[in-house]
Amino acid sequence: MQTLADGLKENKVLTDFFFTHNDLQAGGDGGLGVLKSLANKKDLRSLALNSCNVNGEYLQELENSIAQNTELKELYLFANRIGPDGSKQISAIIKNKAKLTTLGLSNNKLNDTGCIELAQNGLVGKRFLIKLSFENNGMGNTALEAVSASLMDCTSIQELYLYNNELDDDPIENFCELLSKQVDIYSLGLEMNRIGYKGIDLILKALVNAPKLEKLFLNNNEINVQAAETLYEFISKTKSLKELRISNNSLEDLAGLKLAEGIIENDQLRVCHVGSNKLSSDAAEKFAEALSKTHNLKDLDLSNNLFIMDEL
Repeated sequence: MQTLADGLKENKVLTDFFFTHNDLQAGGDGGLGVLKSLANKKDLRSLALNSCNVNGEYLQELENSIAQNTELKELYLFANRIGPDGSKQISAIIKNKAKLTTLGLSNNKLNDTGCIELAQNGLVGKRFLIKLSFENNGMGNTALEAVSASLMDCTSIQELYLYNNELDDDPIENFCELLSKQVDIYSLGLEMNRIGYKGIDLILKALVNAPKLEKLFLNNNEINVQAAETLYEFISKTKSLKELRISNNSLEDLAGLKLAEGIIENDQLRVCHVGSNKLSSDAAEKFAEALSKTHNLKDLDLSNNLFIMDEL
């Protein structure tokens, strides 16, 4: 009986291989065979092995098989428990991938050590990255600064996702410089970190001239009322913005008022989530004005704030 590995080995024209949610370590050597069969696939452009338990000797086998491939553009390795030790194999895999446009490494517990290893030995020279996903990896600011520094020559990023890491306000200068160079950035995800008003001030100033930015996700951070003016400046001037999510922060009325004023001046916003903050009825009145004056706002979330019904 011919195995999947046999078929892959015999195929000479494969360009895309997606094998997500299959445990390569589940019984026998079949998983290793699948990885070995990717050797000499010189035309392979896209490879997705999300949730496949690609770690340890399996990650080493993947390195052995595709390290010499120079055509790979998309690599997805979400949720493989790679850990900081496996980052050396990831660096070796992507080091010569000058054409890489998409790198998905979310949910791998890389931590600062692994992210810095990738920055220093894998990401340098990647000038054509379009999408980068590093969610849920325990990445702190030191690692973020290292990753940002390694990508300073890249100006093509469209999507960048850093959800659920250990990011706060300092240091963040390299990251903001990198953001300021991304003329095509479309979506930025920073949810579930510890970014406060100082960090968001620098980030929004770096993004205010981004002509294509449509989605900004800031839920579950530590942004407070001191970000009020920055939020207003950003929302009112960033005419491309269509979706802003900033729930589960510590915004009070002044920030809510400024946010609503920004929405009135920027009639392009379609989605605005400001739930689970500290807004009262004064802010609700300004949002009511925004609802009546704007023509595109279709999704407004003000849940779980401090509104008094008799004052609405």
